[in-house]
Amino acid sequence: MRNLSPAAVAALIGTLCLPAAPKDPSRVTTTARTVTEGKTSTAIRPLAAISSPEDLAGSGARPTAASKQLRLVKPFGIAVDDARRMFVADPGQGAVLVYDRQARTAVRWTGNAKYPLLGPAGLAFGSAGRLFVSDSYRPRVVVFDKSGSAIASFGEDQLKRPGAVAVDANRGRVYVADVMLRQVLSFDERTFAKGKTLGEVRDAAGSRRSVPAGLGVNSRGQLYVVDRVNCRVQIYDPDGSGVSSFGTLCMEPGEFARPSSIAIDDEDHVYIADAELGSLQVLSADGRNVLFAASLGRGPGLSVLRTGIALDGDRRVYLAQQTPDGGSIQIFDKVPERGAQLRGTSPGQTQR
Repeated sequence: MRNLSPAAVAALIGTLCLPAAPKDPSRVTTTARTVTEGKTSTAIRPLAAISSPEDLAGSGARPTAASKQLRLVKPFGIAVDDARRMFVADPGQGAVLVYDRQARTAVRWTGNAKYPLLGPAGLAFGSAGRLFVSDSYRPRVVVFDKSGSAIASFGEDQLKRPGAVAVDANRGRVYVADVMLRQVLSFDERTFAKGKTLGEVRDAAGSRRSVPAGLGVNSRGQLYVVDRVNCRVQIYDPDGSGVSSFGTLCMEPGEFARPSSIAIDDEDHVYIADAELGSLQVLSADGRNVLFAASLGRGPGLSVLRTGIALDGDRRVYLAQQTPDGGSIQIFDKVPERGAQLRGTSPGQTQR
């Protein structure tokens, strides 16, 4: 398949205003294939779609004035804790919305008078259950404890427009992607002191060209940075040195149109959501295609604009998406099975 020109990419953006995803996950059409020992098989299935407390309560639940404060408006980053609660950064609500499917409850985390949230964008869990939330409207990171109390903030003097957040708990680091600085900044998880700055890329004229949109850390402490503009993923060692990169502008498996977010599982498979294509790709650590699951937004009930991705301990996939009338979290089953011997096509090749 030919590469997309900038004009073609711009044209794709205009096709994204489509109907919202249905509440009934059986109506979500998802194409998913994985190559295991050379055989193609289904690897992903939709489980649920959550956009409001009514979706947690079950059929027949009616919205109330209070529940409107808990409905997704413009979801971005998402994280899932050990209890499988979903934490969604929603700048449209000015809050982190916390959905508990087991308890069928929803609450808002908005900070407090000292550390208010204005435009939460990215979030990630650190040690002791603390949640680190970037605020793109009031540039900083707000730290919440397990009870939902805002206890600290940092980055006020360094950040311009923070987005994605990732934590390397083993090394005590918090990584924050800044789309205005076009860099990734690191901070000490305990003292909040600023560390190294990563990802500065300049063109021949000296202009910075990369836009870090998603962050992930693998089991070896390597940092994966999704570069939205150059349609690639850059990999850095824990010392900050660049290791490699993969991806390019195209619509084939292993390539991207507008990669937006990333998650990495305990076997270092790389999960990437693409905001243009409305797709989910699962790749090996070096970018070799392992699974390609696409929901292209060409009919009713399909994804519109995927903005965030997270995994739980059972390897379920949680995808945040935005639609003209709000947003939702789509939940998919395990992808791929833990310990599976997976083989995939190389980028640009066709699966058979």
